Amino acid sequence: MKNLYLVLLVFTFQLLNHSTFAQTEPAPSNSQIGAGIRFSPFDAAAPTSSSNIYSSRLIIPINIGSNFRVEPELGYRNDKEENQSESTKINTFSFGIGVFGIKKIQNVNAYGGIRLDMTNSTQTAQSSSNTNYTTTDKLKSFGIGPSIGCEYIFGRQFVLGGEFWLPFGSNDTTYTSTISSSSRKSTNKFSAIIPSLVFRFFFN
Repeated sequence: MKNLYLVLLVFTFQLLNHSTFAQTEPAPSNSQIGAGIRFSPFDAAAPTSSSNIYSSRLIIPINIGSNFRVEPELGYRNDKEENQSESTKINTFSFGIGVFGIKKIQNVNAYGGIRLDMTNSTQTAQSSSNTNYTTTDKLKSFGIGPSIGCEYIFGRQFVLGGEFWLPFGSNDTTYTSTISSSSRKSTNKFSAIIPSLVFRFFFN
């Protein structure tokens, strides 16, 4: 009986060993996923009405093949300002996505496509003087437009480049105050030219 168990064990090991080495190695893929930052340092280039969509973002570049990229992005900002009479808090959350075609020329990628951005921002101002009041500005911003860029590839994983985005969009603002029970709403449209520095790191 022990000899039978030994024969079965050896047979099973040989079968598994043969199956493992018999598998064909997959062909290398051009698909990549990574992470990075899209940083916009030139605030003066954008009008005030578009400043809410003009900030640094965490990006997740996904290269599908060698000529196509989908790039979701997230942004969060929390600011606080205080003076003798008032304290102001600003919370901003943004979500966007870009879709691009890519043309590779040696170690350089030229790409172009479209970006979409949605931003929600809440600004709350509270009086610190004898007259107590609270005002709240809620802003919903939407922007979409063409974007073009160029990036240099350092090896396979590091990419550094620049990009220009030309968004068209609108801001919807709602203003409320404890001084008055009424609220005020407004909508304005904007267009801008937004330059960015972009760093991307790919995991594979």
